Parts: sequence; structure tokens; C-alpha cells
Amino acid sequence: MAYSSGQREAVRERYRGKTVAIEVGADGVRAVEIESRGGSPRIVREAEVSLTANVWDDLAGRRDLLADAIRSALTNAGIRDRKAVTVLPRRFVTIKYARLPQGDPDHVAGMVRFEAQQYVPFPIDEVVLDHQIVSDSTDEMSTVLIAAARKPLIKDLLAAFDRAGVEILTIGVSSLALAEHLAQEAMPTAICRAEDGQLDIAVAAAGKILFTRSADIGADASAETGEWTELTTELTRSIAAYQNEYRTRPVEKVILIGDNAATAAAADAVERTFQVHAQKLKGGSDGRVISGAEALAIGLALHDSSAPLSTVNLLPSERIERRAEVKRRTMTRASALVMVAVLIVAGWLAQEALTARASERRLAIIENARLRKIKPFAKKASDERSRLEDKVAAVSEGLGRDEPLVDVIKAVSDAIPSGGALHLTQMTMDRNGPVVLHGNAGSQAQVTRLLTSLQSAGVFAEARLGYLGDAKEGSPTGMAGNEPGQDADQTMSFMVYCRLPERPSVSKKTTTEIRARRAGVGTAAKVIE
Repeated sequence: MAYSSGQREAVRERYRGKTVAIEVGADGVRAVEIESRGGSPRIVREAEVSLTANVWDDLAGRRDLLADAIRSALTNAGIRDRKAVTVLPRRFVTIKYARLPQGDPDHVAGMVRFEAQQYVPFPIDEVVLDHQIVSDSTDEMSTVLIAAARKPLIKDLLAAFDRAGVEILTIGVSSLALAEHLAQEAMPTAICRAEDGQLDIAVAAAGKILFTRSADIGADASAETGEWTELTTELTRSIAAYQNEYRTRPVEKVILIGDNAATAAAADAVERTFQVHAQKLKGGSDGRVISGAEALAIGLALHDSSAPLSTVNLLPSERIERRAEVKRRTMTRASALVMVAVLIVAGWLAQEALTARASERRLAIIENARLRKIKPFAKKASDERSRLEDKVAAVSEGLGRDEPLVDVIKAVSDAIPSGGALHLTQMTMDRNGPVVLHGNAGSQAQVTRLLTSLQSAGVFAEARLGYLGDAKEGSPTGMAGNEPGQDADQTMSFMVYCRLPERPSVSKKTTTEIRARRAGVGTAAKVIE
């Protein structure tokens, strides 16, 4: 059977990483390392070591022989991983299907143990028991696959692996491992393998293992005669047994493992007897025919994946519990080491923080001492600065005018009537204050013209007569051009008060404002109180 693209994707999801599988056969030990690349599992390392005797005939007495063969197979294959999965031949395992009421896992496990007493030909305390529910949860009754193997046999097998320094994670069953190749078959499909004088067959459909059987086919395979009587007989008998149990779900296809005369004979017998298509198991990117040993190894890898077709594991519960206990201890030690590391790092960080804080404190004390020393000088400098700023502000405010002095003088000069009959004796002007004019005039009309000209000059907000004295005898030196009807020897004194336009009062400014005003920034400068 060649894997389609969909099957490769399913296999990729089921199989992750690498798996070491070790098969103990009748005449040798085979060790393989399998990985998945491109969606199909493939063997990357393998080696086989022959045995001088069939260890299954006397496993207890040949444990050392088996242990040496296991070590040699791993070494020859270049496999360094010492965690592996293995398989028991189907003939050493009792597998039965039982119909049980639905229940929770613990309840079902109890019913399985009770039910197994009817099928297992050994005392229930002397077997390793496991089960798997192969029916849907919606069914009224549960169909449970029950698997049992003798505990002494498994202990002897594990003892050999222990002596070889290999930790076994899973003990599967040969026919169930072969059924992993049928995970993508929707219709009932049979897969069979004939090797070491034994026939293993399994039937699966829609992710459920429906049937499994093992039969002794002896060594009647004759290259001279080409007759495979036992093989074809047991194969047709096995398929007929399935058909009798599942009359409404007949086998639609048979997959044969291997590429030899026996396979060809079996395919011919199946097609002739059941009128179903028989084909060889193929795999890989090149679609080559897969051998029986390779098919079992890949099936073991799939059996050890995250979503196997079969979950049966005949590893004794005490081994599982011991492994879980070792894992718990390892995790506890790891957690303790992590905690110690965290405490050490936290202590170091705390020490560093304390050291940094102490250093900062020492620097703060030094700087505070320096600050206390320079604080009086800083206060004195600040006070001096404030005084200077006040002086600068006062001087700047005093020097500032809204009206230029030249404009004021020109306006006064232009307002004096021509003819020399009026002249000024005094002019006073405060900074941004009033302008006061004192003078003598030959007549009242001349003073009136002066006042009118000042009011219309546009420089002053107000121009008014402060006082006008009485006429006096005698004309001041240089005075001439009196008005008609006015005695040339009479003069009168006057005072005119002129008020400049008001401007907003200037508040106390800092040095920054003054500098900004000089630089043309004006009120946009930032005020620092």
C-alpha cells in the first residue's frame, strides 16, 4: 500500500521525532531507528544480530544471550538512544473482544478484569492485562479489546533489556503494530504478515481495530514445489472468521507484507476465495514494497506516536509507576535546582541593589554636605541678583518712553507763534510724565495760538493753560511784534500744562524680560518669578 498525500499528512501528525524499535524474532534481534521526513516514516539506522537459538523457547535461560544480542544490534546500527519500544509476538498474547456496559474508565477497568477471567487461560494475578475501547461512545454497549500476556514472560523479556541497558517504554503486540498501517482505511481492510513460521493478521476500519489473529503456518514453504498450503489455509480461515463475526462489514481489501512467492500465493488464494483485491504494502517516496521486519518496525513507531490506532501497552503497571516516580523525583530535583538558582540570582541581585543604594547614599551625603557649604553663598548671590534685577528694571522703566523726546520738542517749537512776541523761559518734562512750559507773551492772543497749536499737534493727549499772569510794564529783551492795539511795553507770563498719552503701567521685570525686550522678543519671553 503506497501512502497518499493525505495519508502522509496524517502520519506526519501522528508521528513526531525519532523512535527506536527493537524486535526479538525467532532467529535474531533487529534494532531500527525511525524518523519522519516529508510525511512518511522511514528507517534511518538499522542492524540485525542473529541468535544461535530461539530465545522464545527458553527466555528465562537465555536472557544473557538476548541481552548481548540487543547491545550488539544497537551498537552495529549506531543507535545511541537507550529508550525503546518492543513487541510481543501475537501468539504469546491472548486477545478477546467483550461487550460491556458503558461506564467511566475505572468502572470499565474493573469489568475488564472480571471479564478477562473467562478468556485468559492463566490465573488473573499472573498476567499483565490491558484493554482498549474500540466502539463509539454513542453505542449502547462498549466493545472492549482485552489483551493479556503472562507476567513471567514479560519479566524475563524486560530483564534481558535491563541487562542490555535499555529502558522499554512500550510493549506492543505484533498484529496490533501491523494494524497501525491501516489508520487511514475507511472500509474494513485486512493486513497480514507471514514470518518465522507465524501468520499475523489484523482487520481495521475507520480508526478501529476490529479483528486480530495469529496462526502457526509451520515451515511448509517449499522453494522446490512452490506450495504454501498452511499459509493460504490459515489466511483464508482468518478472513472467514472475521466475516462470520462481521457479516455486514466484509473485508474490502487485503494488504500483504513482503515480496516473495508466499505473498504471491496468499494474494492468489484471497482473490480466488473472497473476490477481494489483494495488494502489497508499499511506502516511501519511491513506492517500494516494504519487508515484514520494516513494516513491523514502522508499526511500532506509529504505535508509540501521539495518536496511535492501538493504545494497548503490556508494560507492567509497577514499571510504569516506577518510571513515573523516577520522573517525579527528577522533576522535583530539577525544580529544587531551579529554585536554588532563582534564590541565588535573587540574592545576588538584591546584594547588587543594596550596594548600588549604599553608593548612591554616600554620594548623596557628599553632595548634601557640599550644598550646605555653598548654600549661604548661593543665597547671597541670589539676593544680589534680585537687587540687580530690580535696579535694571527700574533703569529700563525710567529710560523707556512712549513718545520720543525729539517729537515733543519739535511739537512745542512748531506751536510757538512766529514774530517773536512769545518766547519760552522754561520747559520741564518728566519721564512719561507731563510737559510744563513757562514763558512770556506780549498778548493773550499769542498764548491762545500757542495753546491751540499744541492741542492740534497730535503729540499730547491734553494741553491746557495753567495760568496767565497780568500784563507788566517793559518788554523783555529781544521781544517785538506785539499785536495791534497792545502796548509794546507790556508783557504777561504764562504756564501751559501738556499731558502725554497714558501707557500701561510697567511692572517689575526680571533680567530675562529686559534682555528679551532688548533682543526684540518683548512679551514673548518667559517670565521667571
